[in-house]
Amino acid sequence: MITYNHGDYLEEAIKGVLNQEIDQNFELIVSDDCSTDKTSELVGYFILTHSLGHKIRYIRHDENLGMSANFYWTLNQCKGEYVGYCEGDDYWTDPQKLQKQINYLKIKRNCSFVFHRTTLFDQNSQTSKPDGNERFFKEGNQEVEVGGFTLANGWQIGMQTLVFRKNLISDLDIKPFKYFRDVHLLTHLLNASNGVCLDFFGSVYRIHGNGVHSKTQKSESLKIGYGCFDELYRHYKKDYLKLSMSNYLHELIRFHIDEKAHMQAISYLSKLMKVDFKPKVLLYYFKELLVTCKSK
Repeated sequence: MITYNHGDYLEEAIKGVLNQEIDQNFELIVSDDCSTDKTSELVGYFILTHSLGHKIRYIRHDENLGMSANFYWTLNQCKGEYVGYCEGDDYWTDPQKLQKQINYLKIKRNCSFVFHRTTLFDQNSQTSKPDGNERFFKEGNQEVEVGGFTLANGWQIGMQTLVFRKNLISDLDIKPFKYFRDVHLLTHLLNASNGVCLDFFGSVYRIHGNGVHSKTQKSESLKIGYGCFDELYRHYKKDYLKLSMSNYLHELIRFHIDEKAHMQAISYLSKLMKVDFKPKVLLYYFKELLVTCKSK
């Protein structure tokens, strides 16, 4: 569990882990990236007062590592056969979620990871909705195999739902990458074998903040997404990563056309044509650029 200034939400996250009904020993690692709020006091209270407080290993870094470095550092502290992940502002709701996922991994030895459905909770509006994965479950299937192209075609994986085999990340390395995100972990796991999604809701992904996502933030988010898949494709040379990179380039082109930032749109269009040259796509975007130029 990585956390940074999640003091308002961390109690639910810790309770969700300690409430797990599981037939084997477990440890909760809370890696605090030098929070400036009440995080340390809250975790300390759990350690001292909860009946399972002794299962918490709390580390507060002396300086802020940043999310990527803290994530990677925490992964390398895990000692068990299986690793479950939950950030400090999300939480688990099914007390048997870990047991269900571990049982599956014990039976399906060729499966690298298991995740499940999640509920999206908007902290500002206090509203909830299910993830967008319902469409993948057909004819009452209780599980769906997930590979690289499944993810590239719009599958949503909440990282707070993920459980995977620890031995598969023994050679995971952050150094080749400028960006290290959850998608880098998933790609590494998929390089070993496919995963599976189980059709049960076992967690909540919390959406919070000031509720206003500026256009600058959206542009930066898309750029980082493109950067992630660009470096992953260069490293792993997998076609599904190329598809994901292309998807981000399409979004970046559309965004900058809508904003009438034509030079940026052309720059990303050039990158797209190097990745996936299609004359019809090129013609389509040039027509869109001409339309927006005339209306400028």
